[in-house]
Amino acid sequence: MQRKTRIAFYLILTVPFFVFGRIIVFLRYGPFVDDFKKCQQALFNSINSEGAANLARISEILVVAEDHRNGYHFGIDFIGIVRAFKVRVVTGRQQGASTIDQQFVRAITGRRERNIRRKFREQLLASLIRLAFSREDINLAYLRNAYYGESYIGEKGVVELLGRGISECEIVAYIKFPLPSRSSEVHNLKIARRVGHIEKIRLGEIKLIWMQKFIF
Repeated sequence: MQRKTRIAFYLILTVPFFVFGRIIVFLRYGPFVDDFKKCQQALFNSINSEGAANLARISEILVVAEDHRNGYHFGIDFIGIVRAFKVRVVTGRQQGASTIDQQFVRAITGRRERNIRRKFREQLLASLIRLAFSREDINLAYLRNAYYGESYIGEKGVVELLGRGISECEIVAYIKFPLPSRSSEVHNLKIARRVGHIEKIRLGEIKLIWMQKFIF
């Protein structure tokens, strides 16, 4: 019952974004429609891909690291947005609130402007694709298009990193801290801390609001 309540909470808040996004598509606003089609095509390509790597476990780790309420929301994490705003006001630090869906949209469209308009547009697209595709399909599509570092992009990059003996947790950490062209102690320390943080979340040592239970 608690899970259904949480899903209903997110669905009710997401409906206006979805409706507004559909209106923009209906009005055939060129740039927005083009980006929506790019996301759709990337998802279709991913779904129809035989896959050179088993990304299922990496997808689970991705949820732990980047979007631990992934099982409840519909592309927009309103609790994450409120938390990030609170941190910004109280400490002055900027904290991200992007869901995997929004990160996928960013990876496909290539839009990285630092303004509210780009963020709002990203949220609209994320709500549209989440209500058209499963969260599992979106997570895998993101991994197949993510940037892990110089020369390591998408599923091919994942295969090469696994071949080098890089762990699945480290690969997910590279999404936040891409692998540089030259080895760096500073970068290695960031990855070690990120991997440690992911493990603590997975084991329940870090308590987060409405966090999913992870069993892997």
